[in-house]
Amino acid sequence: MKKLFALLLVVMMMMSTAALAEYGDNPTGKVIEWSQGEKVMKHEKQVVAEVFPELEYDYVLVNNGDFLTKLMGAVASELDVPDIVSCEVSNRGALFAMDILEDLEADPYNYDRNEIIDAVVPGLLDSEGRLVSLDNQFCPSGFVYRVDLTEKYFGVTEPEDVYELIKDWDSFIATGLKLKEAANGEVFMMQSIADLAEMIHGQTNAEFIDGDDIDITGRYLASFETAKKIQDAGVPLGLNEKNSTSWNAAYTNGTVIFFNHASWSTNSCIASNDKEKVTEGLWRFCQCPETSWLNGGTSQGIYKNSPNKEGAWGFIKYFKGTVEGYDSIYEQIGWIPSFKSFYEGENSPIRGDFLYSKWYDGQNICAYIYDKIGTNVAPYETFTQYTTTVGNVVKDARLQMMINPNLTAQELIDYVIENVQLLEPTANVF
Repeated sequence: MKKLFALLLVVMMMMSTAALAEYGDNPTGKVIEWSQGEKVMKHEKQVVAEVFPELEYDYVLVNNGDFLTKLMGAVASELDVPDIVSCEVSNRGALFAMDILEDLEADPYNYDRNEIIDAVVPGLLDSEGRLVSLDNQFCPSGFVYRVDLTEKYFGVTEPEDVYELIKDWDSFIATGLKLKEAANGEVFMMQSIADLAEMIHGQTNAEFIDGDDIDITGRYLASFETAKKIQDAGVPLGLNEKNSTSWNAAYTNGTVIFFNHASWSTNSCIASNDKEKVTEGLWRFCQCPETSWLNGGTSQGIYKNSPNKEGAWGFIKYFKGTVEGYDSIYEQIGWIPSFKSFYEGENSPIRGDFLYSKWYDGQNICAYIYDKIGTNVAPYETFTQYTTTVGNVVKDARLQMMINPNLTAQELIDYVIENVQLLEPTANVF
């Protein structure tokens, strides 16, 4: 009788434990992710093998430029669709519009969006307001700068002193003209007018798409006018198209002082372009003029017809929603997350060392980013079926500013309206 009672007690305890366990707490099975971020996926695969031995995680590398086409083909044929769908910010609008992702606030996931930093939330929602993905990384952006160049041309090196020189656009212009006189055209404030305009557009985010109405003028005219004001004032800006050979080379050749920079940029832009570490210790991070902005980003969602949603959710929840799971990403990859609990308390991982601090002579730029700019960053806009198209055309318009500096802000707006309308003929673009 005692043995029977003991057995019943064990069974009841097991049932109680199972009842308390949340969906995805003990992930099993096999899940596949598509993404271009091999470094973090390789790291996560190693961690999964240790932490969740009954879960098999694997990934397929897909170039971002090919991602949507390949995903659409897989969904149409219902063959080899990934369980975990990577949602890079430039594709997110079109991807969300496919309506293939699970609502992560609904049963059985029951994630609470209040756990996420407010500015990020709109960028994780589909047009119906459903939370369909969680962030891979939090991307508030400011400037990194070369201390040898700020000391040479401005006589300052510390982030607070450098920021005072560029804290608003009038200050940025005045400092830029000082550089123009001193450097004789050999050193530039930024990579290009395109990089400058990208920052300004990010700082001035606003909801501008309502159904089929796309208000390009209301969204972008003022920011193009600001960029043109700086360009027309004669501030020295380079002619380096983003991700080009010359753009990459500027990280080491001393021709540019200020660079748009999020926490993820140290590995992607500085370390990757300086294999010999000749600039190690010469970088610092500071706020950019006016306000910070969300620079890039990738999130993860779960395919609606995945055969192993619980395994996919266990993976995403652990790495993108728990301090324990994200701590290894912070330590090994150098990213920071967008959920609030990671930053709470004196023992928060953010108060520990930053993987790339040697590049900044010991400055922990991740802590600086969170403390100085992360809590008041301009929010993401809601992603709709038109967002990807608009983003691509605006990106091209910024390039046109570099190619033809005589274009006015209104001509740039007209260019965007015309080309978005051509690509989205059923929309009302104005």
